[in-house]
Amino acid sequence: MASDISLASVAILAQAILAQVVCSAMAEFSLGSDLRASTQLILAYHANWTKALQLLQYMRLKQLESNVFCYSAATSVCRKAHQWQKALALLWEMPSKWLEPNVVSYNAAISSCEKSKLWEKALALLREMPSKWLESDVISYNAAISSCEKCELWEKALVLL
Repeated sequence: MASDISLASVAILAQAILAQVVCSAMAEFSLGSDLRASTQLILAYHANWTKALQLLQYMRLKQLESNVFCYSAATSVCRKAHQWQKALALLWEMPSKWLEPNVVSYNAAISSCEKSKLWEKALALLREMPSKWLESDVISYNAAISSCEKCELWEKALVLL
């Protein structure tokens, strides 16, 4: 068991070091416009949501380009860390940055609410999607149904089927 924990710790540390090296390289070589690298870097911080949000903030401060994929990646990192408030804040911040949330963005936010047993928020986000011209998919419905199930609200879950 101790070796499993130490291996997991080493893996997390290696990812953090790699992310810091890539971040430094992005800044040094002006690679901020490489959105794939930025998105992958944010996802590399999956074990440390504060670092992912710091990177997104760094990109904003340095006026490096970010897009819906960067925000969705950060939202997903927050979801994994059970930081539903941060996940929703990112979703709602996107329009102020001239970014339109997509289905992936909403799914990450709905899943974040589901993990925190916030069925009302999850269902509200699901109901909001059509007004944004977004079509809910299997992931959207699965997260919303799961949020109802976790709160033992099977009647509400059945309505979504």
